[in-house]
Amino acid sequence: MTAGAMREALRGFDFRRALDALEELGALPPANANGERARFYRFGPRPAKLYPVNYGKLMEAAHGA
Repeated sequence: MTAGAMREALRGFDFRRALDALEELGALPPANANGERARFYRFGPRPAKLYPVNYGKLMEAAHGA
């Protein structure tokens, strides 16, 4: 998920607390040494800053599994 999309999805919530909650669920990997959760990925010639969301973990949490 792009950084902009993550901000849009979490609009109305405290951004850092929401990221902490997603990390607790296992939906986001732990922050790196600098405290950043987004990672840079390269798609062809362009890099993109993305949040690697584990949607399976989100679905488990949503369905109480």
